Amino acid sequence: MLGYLRKKSGGVFSIVIIGCIALVFIFWGIGGMDSGVVDDIRINGKPVSLRDYVEIQENILEQLRQQGRSLSVDEELAARRQALGYLIERHSLLELANATGRTASVEQINQSVKNNPAFQVNGRFNMETYEEAVPRLFNRSLASFEAGVADDLVVGEVVELVRGLAYATKGAVLDDWHFAEDKLALDYAFFPSKRHLEGLSPTDEELAAYYELNKETWRVPAKLKIDFVEVEIDDYLDKAVVTEADIDDAFADAGDSLSSPETAEVSHILFRFQSLTPDEDERAAKREEAMKALERAKTEKFEDLAAELSQDTASASAGGSLGQIGRGQTLGPFEDIVFGPGKDAIGEVMGPVETMFGWHLVRVDDYNPSRTKTAEEARDELEAQAKRRQARRLAVNRVEELLEALPTTPDSTKLADTAASLGMKAKTSELFSGPDDAPAFFGGDPSAINAALEVPIGQVGDPVDTPDHLVVYAPVERAESFLPTLEDEAILAAVKAAWSAEEAARIAKNEAEAALAAASADWDAAVGALPESVEKGRTELFARLRFFEAGAHLTEAAPEDFLSRYFSLAKVGDQVSAPIAIEGDEPGYLIAKVAAFEPADESALAGAALIDRQKTARASQGESAYAFWANSRQAAARIQLPPALEASITGEGL
Repeated sequence: MLGYLRKKSGGVFSIVIIGCIALVFIFWGIGGMDSGVVDDIRINGKPVSLRDYVEIQENILEQLRQQGRSLSVDEELAARRQALGYLIERHSLLELANATGRTASVEQINQSVKNNPAFQVNGRFNMETYEEAVPRLFNRSLASFEAGVADDLVVGEVVELVRGLAYATKGAVLDDWHFAEDKLALDYAFFPSKRHLEGLSPTDEELAAYYELNKETWRVPAKLKIDFVEVEIDDYLDKAVVTEADIDDAFADAGDSLSSPETAEVSHILFRFQSLTPDEDERAAKREEAMKALERAKTEKFEDLAAELSQDTASASAGGSLGQIGRGQTLGPFEDIVFGPGKDAIGEVMGPVETMFGWHLVRVDDYNPSRTKTAEEARDELEAQAKRRQARRLAVNRVEELLEALPTTPDSTKLADTAASLGMKAKTSELFSGPDDAPAFFGGDPSAINAALEVPIGQVGDPVDTPDHLVVYAPVERAESFLPTLEDEAILAAVKAAWSAEEAARIAKNEAEAALAAASADWDAAVGALPESVEKGRTELFARLRFFEAGAHLTEAAPEDFLSRYFSLAKVGDQVSAPIAIEGDEPGYLIAKVAAFEPADESALAGAALIDRQKTARASQGESAYAFWANSRQAAARIQLPPALEASITGEGL
């Protein structure tokens, strides 16, 4: 195969791995490029590689292109500016990581690499795949790639550090609570667009102008028909011969996959704090309750005490059982006692131990230490892996044989004929244009399908490699993309329907705007004067975030209208600032007014509910804190760009 591809292009074998290649983290690689640092971009006086910027920009553009459309000049400009913003943001994160002494350990880097599906075969990390894939997929040496992985890890830690600086005050928690749980009822009027469809009759000039403005909507995409040969991995399992050395290799590559983490079966009794910030008196009182229960546990059944006393209602009914837990699944003090003294004292009641939730009595009911299967214990599994690996090698050899036998002149490439001469069978697809109608072996991957659409007729595309088969394909027929004309009756009907729907929506919107203006003075009079074809009503009381229970077409509201208009309603008499666009099967416009309001009961915000709400509020505050930090770093950054790059970002170079 290598020989064939050298004859074809002078390049190396390039395989599309469907569903396995994750995009490079969009902030990839400050200072991690093989080409070294090019002193032509400076952020806060420090040089940054131009290649960093180019890679980020290309990742953004590729994600946009995968939507299957051409990019406008404005979209390309926005992508360039976004890439620069990401570059500044990542540089700032790495500066903060250095300032706080954060580094990634070798173990963390290794684990991150092993967990990447692009470097796995049949779900297991494979060193050969890793060594081959990194330079091919990422155009990097292994050392450079691993340096980038290390940066990604510390960047992730710093992002969480910045988010963690946020603190949700009681006021913020209450605001969050009220926003979610306050109830309101709405008076509303809905203006369906369909009321205005009858009688609409666009002129030929109007249709022509509308089509010209929106013609890309009706563009027929390029379509491709291919010959392809599928080589199934399973077909070679019977031919695969596995040696002891192969099994040894599989064991060496298995890594952590043969290990099971330590776990424990745990039960507890919780004496919960009633506030997020308990004072010393509350802490002491709850500890005293726990101590009394600990004394009772000497003579009474733990399960009965849990059912009677535990304020963790989820586990109390199960005798306090939390089931099986592993490290990292519970809070630190709780975990320390379970996997510390608890594992050596099976069945004993220990504690009390304090966490943010309260005081716990803990009993470890069973303990399973971490262990790794020996090669002998895992022999069947390793043999199956080695056999499949050998079968894949045989399949690859068969594909190489086919590729080497193909003529090197594109015009004379006949995949079907060559396959037949080797006893292989080629199939022919129907014309396809995207994930919905492409052959199944593409796995619905837009990037792989778009790559196929770019292959010239008569040439062989890059072989497709999936866990179950390898596929060689060659385009045999292409239907180019084109814009149909209004002379096509089906297109004319579609354009007329689209024009009519848009015009009907415009009329409905104008009608709703006029009604809303009149309703601002007297809602009842304005809405009462509306014709019967306008739907009018009042919802039941519903929690603000449970709007889907309200009816009134709110579940079909256009997101941008919904967020800016519905969520601004706060008290009786408030009206939406403008009509809300309703989409879906029954489009139209909605106006609404708060008819009744019922504030949430703050006494319900206690115990577990209070803790859960604080977590939610803190997460929201954390996202806001990080966005503020990132924006401020971008605004304060001192940037020096080469003139050509600066012109391309500002648009002066277009």
